[in-house]
Amino acid sequence: MATGYRPSRIRIPAATATTFRIVALRGKESFSNGIRPVAISIDAPDISRKLSEEAGYTLTFLSDPAMDVIRRYDVAAQEMGARPAEFLVDASGVVRWRYLTDNVYARATSGQVIDAARTLPAPAVTETGTQFYARYLTAISKATSMDDVLAFWSVALAKQYTDAPVAQRVDVAGVKGIYGMVTNVTVVKETATTAGAVLSLEGTNAGKKVTGIVGLTRENAAWKIAGRENWTN
Repeated sequence: MATGYRPSRIRIPAATATTFRIVALRGKESFSNGIRPVAISIDAPDISRKLSEEAGYTLTFLSDPAMDVIRRYDVAAQEMGARPAEFLVDASGVVRWRYLTDNVYARATSGQVIDAARTLPAPAVTETGTQFYARYLTAISKATSMDDVLAFWSVALAKQYTDAPVAQRVDVAGVKGIYGMVTNVTVVKETATTAGAVLSLEGTNAGKKVTGIVGLTRENAAWKIAGRENWTN
């Protein structure tokens, strides 16, 4: 069974030392282009953890020594375990693009991946802003790294985070603490805007009812958080 290892810092290098890679991009490039990098290796979890920490890799690693996932992507190789490859996979799990050559030393550049992503058709919006926000709150409660949170943020908001000095960035525990200050959050109204939507919120803080708003935007036809919630008593 494949097992995951998720470093918590947000600093993603241009290439990984793993044999098999889904996508490896620089952090600012990946988040500013809506791409979440994930690496897969045939190494055992402890080996992947040691290599990633020594090299400073901070993207999500999947350890797949049984090659369950590797076989599903049809890149298993008898002589070396797995062939190097890069894939773009959409939110529904459909492979939209791949880079796979006969040259085992060939790697797609971050520019090639980003250019490929820009040519893909935008997915249709299948959920309301209210449904998206409920999914976002659930994701925060289950998040194990800031990657899980940034995946919901707009390009501009994610860039503000990755551009900030490391010492000024809130970690995933801090994000959970901030959102835990207001409980029983519900959306009472969704108002469409030219950029996306504004949600009117109600919740409870210190036993008192509070109201708030949050802006959503659409990027590639998908909902994204445009900014922090504003709460008032």
